[in-house]
Amino acid sequence: MNYPTFACTPAEPVTECKYGGLNEEQLAAAKVWSEYWIDNAFRQTPMTWEEFQELPERIAGLYRSGDLEVPEVVLCESPFGCVQAMDQNGYDATKWSDTYQGGNMWSAVESYVTYFRHVLNLTIPEHEKYDDWEWLAQHGGGFRMMLEKHCFISNYPTKILRELHCDDGPTHEWSDGFAIWHINDIAVDEQIVMNPESQTIEQINKEENADVRTIRIERFGWSRYLEVSDAKEIDFRDNDVEGTKEALYATDQGRRFVVTCPTGKVPTMGVPDEVTTCEEAQRWLQGDKPFNLITRT
Repeated sequence: MNYPTFACTPAEPVTECKYGGLNEEQLAAAKVWSEYWIDNAFRQTPMTWEEFQELPERIAGLYRSGDLEVPEVVLCESPFGCVQAMDQNGYDATKWSDTYQGGNMWSAVESYVTYFRHVLNLTIPEHEKYDDWEWLAQHGGGFRMMLEKHCFISNYPTKILRELHCDDGPTHEWSDGFAIWHINDIAVDEQIVMNPESQTIEQINKEENADVRTIRIERFGWSRYLEVSDAKEIDFRDNDVEGTKEALYATDQGRRFVVTCPTGKVPTMGVPDEVTTCEEAQRWLQGDKPFNLITRT
């Protein structure tokens, strides 16, 4: 494990950390340490041959620490590949989340534990059993499914973004084609990102997750959604002061206030169901909210 080294690390092991906070050198080291583990979490290169050779013994160490029989270790190309391997080997693949550990994806926790261990030189008996876990967090791939006779381990992704948002591709991708998609930190599917116009009204309206349903409509286009759905126009006016045309609709997703601007933009905003006119919608959106309600827009 190629950790950075620091002059502030005590020469002698520390058996307990006393209250009093960190000094400036230790705080500076903490920043470097966190960056090391952040980079580790976003690794996008496959496991090396040397790492692969050491992998079975490290997994065996984990099982032995729990007094369990050493399993067969299988390296898969992605987390989905691990789930498929579960099914192919007679396990209930629908329960994958009961068996998995995060590997390098859980670097946030390891950054704290290893900082105390290696930078502050805290030494406790539990560290002996932690050695294999620590190695696996850096060299043993990503998610792994820990089962009675098998351990299925995902290789590292070929792409992983540091923000959970990408409107023209996946945020995570593996070499076998498995991918994960996000818009504004919300997990969605490929269709919503790459072909939102191909969605149907039935798909949108049957979406149970409120956040995903909102993204579906936004990607589909509110104006188009209002046009092809059974939205009912409640009120309409020409706003001569702002030079806009405004309409208030009742939809399956609540009331929507649609404004056609002189620039051609058509923002569509949610308002409470108690709003009955365009004027009331304007007042509510501008901060005059007599209804004392909060709605997602």
